[in-house]
Amino acid sequence: MGLAVLQFGGAINSDLLIPTPVEEWSASLSAFTSAGYVPATHLAAVTTLVRQWFTRPTTGIHGSVSLDWVKWNAFDVATSKQITDPTNEVTVFPAERGQASGGAFLPISTAYRVSMDDGTRSKRSRGGFFVPRPGISVKTDGRFPSAAMQDAVASAKLLVSSLNGLGASDVTVVIWSRKYDAMTGVSRIRVGDVPDNISRRRNALAEAYSVVSIP
Repeated sequence: MGLAVLQFGGAINSDLLIPTPVEEWSASLSAFTSAGYVPATHLAAVTTLVRQWFTRPTTGIHGSVSLDWVKWNAFDVATSKQITDPTNEVTVFPAERGQASGGAFLPISTAYRVSMDDGTRSKRSRGGFFVPRPGISVKTDGRFPSAAMQDAVASAKLLVSSLNGLGASDVTVVIWSRKYDAMTGVSRIRVGDVPDNISRRRNALAEAYSVVSIP
């Protein structure tokens, strides 16, 4: 058996058309693979699936967000280190942009989370990833519209199901727990309607201050 890790990310821009990055974002998914599986075999196919998910209007990603790169590599379960050398990576050029049709410019750190598990409460079987800057308006009650979140979870399901279909079952999306040294198959995906905040992940947006002096 083996483990492959799908990583993808890009920038959050200050403009809808011109590449003007002000922040970075990234996400990842893990997959159980058959013995001897070589991730490079399906690098192009995996990249296509991520691009389709990212640009699908129902995913709800704002047009200021770009998808710039995709990585698909083998990892060692025991050491948690990447085995593939050199790294299998695709630069998305020109970069894809989110295609959500509505919504205002939400704060840079706003996101929604795609949660994945096996239908139990086990800590080792819970995982997921954050979807950056939704192009979905937040209602006055502080929630995303339920219809938009139903679309978002359906889009995430299509991504996971398509990954599971690669190579005649060579790939199965899992929750990889480094802490418990375990891989658990994903049987349930959830998306909540309360916006998440991933400001702890900021690494590019420098703060500018407005200053006044007190006599």
